[in-house]
Amino acid sequence: MGDELILCEYEEKKCNKKTGLHDVSVYNNDHKLICELAEKQEIFIDIEKYLSKDIIKLTLKFLWTNLKRKRILYLSEYSKLFPEKEKLYA
Repeated sequence: MGDELILCEYEEKKCNKKTGLHDVSVYNNDHKLICELAEKQEIFIDIEKYLSKDIIKLTLKFLWTNLKRKRILYLSEYSKLFPEKEKLYA
């Protein structure tokens, strides 16, 4: 995968037969940053739910053919999300 990594923890759900989209739940504690990165990658944020004060669950919709491409970020962006893990992937 080179310098591309998974966005963050995600949980893939079943495909919506009407829209052809897959729902993917992503968990992160930086709401603003995750929304900016999603917008940059043209990821559609469908539902935002607060699981706790610190964790926000975003349900993203992907076309199945674009699922892999759209859920990954470059290392620099991943490091902004998880600075403590930067050394593990550098």
